[in-house]
Amino acid sequence: MPMNELMEFIENSKSRSHPLIDRWWLSTWISVVLVLLLYTWFATVCTTLREVYKGFSALPSFLRFCIEYGPITFPLFGIAGSAGLVVARRTNHQRLQALLFLILILALLSSVYLLLQPHFATTAI
Repeated sequence: MPMNELMEFIENSKSRSHPLIDRWWLSTWISVVLVLLLYTWFATVCTTLREVYKGFSALPSFLRFCIEYGPITFPLFGIAGSAGLVVARRTNHQRLQALLFLILILALLSSVYLLLQPHFATTAI
């Protein structure tokens, strides 16, 4: 008797789609992990640059922000962005989720570009 109930449960569960196996949920969790990993990586880059630019006094404001606050704020930005991706999925806004993911990735790439561009001090003659 219990074996029949188990088989019936398995057959019924095949007809229902589990939300974690759903394609959109899978893409959401992959996006969340990717955003968290990238923003955490960017925080470690900021920590490394703190040692590189240790003796410099005149630095651009974005570089100074990254060096001073980057190890704390960028993981927080990643958490906030990931939470936004999950909320967009929970409310069934796939376009909003895709747009938010694109904005998060573009913001990170522009931050990396601003951070790694050469900063040369020029003096007037």
